[in-house]
Amino acid sequence: MTVSLENMLSNLESKGFRGSIASIRRLEDLRREIESRRRKTGFDPGLERDYLSAFAFSPPARLPNARSLLAVAAPVPQVEITFHRNGKPVRLRVPPTYLHDSDAAVERAIHEVLSPSGYSLAKANVPEKLLAVRSGLAEYGKNNVAYVLGMGSFHRLTAFFSDFPCETEWFLAGRAAGDDLPAATRKKLEELYMMEYKNILDRNLGVLMNRD
Repeated sequence: MTVSLENMLSNLESKGFRGSIASIRRLEDLRREIESRRRKTGFDPGLERDYLSAFAFSPPARLPNARSLLAVAAPVPQVEITFHRNGKPVRLRVPPTYLHDSDAAVERAIHEVLSPSGYSLAKANVPEKLLAVRSGLAEYGKNNVAYVLGMGSFHRLTAFFSDFPCETEWFLAGRAAGDDLPAATRKKLEELYMMEYKNILDRNLGVLMNRD
């Protein structure tokens, strides 16, 4: 059975996801961009230790012949959690990046298309937001928030290595947040950000200000 990129992306979209692809050689572009940002602005030591140090800019041992990088966005609805303090409920909203429920479904959706043709898949611990933006899946908006068409900022990103060939790609290297965007597009992204997060911020701030 022959599989195409269109088959894979269509299968993802039929399940509510969106995806993009980049050549494995773009790993070096991602690594260089992270290093450039580190040299220019530096990173918080905690972020460096707990997050950035875990990035792997080479294919895993179980998939040494990886030929592509896949980025996938899954929609994540607003989730509210309730804590009880002094017998009173305290409700807060959870950012979408902290909810991992969609990861397994995304991986299954890709396997459904790739496995019958003999292709393999492995999770990639790479800068997912950077990969998504550079490969055309997402756009940077206000405060470096990533927006995905049809999902806004309420999504979770995952990335994968695959030996599926990347014969066509769209990869825009070296663009910082908001650079090269038309003014109208940048303004619209900022409006979306404000619309989506205003209620969350207002509510959470209200909870913090009114608690005992």
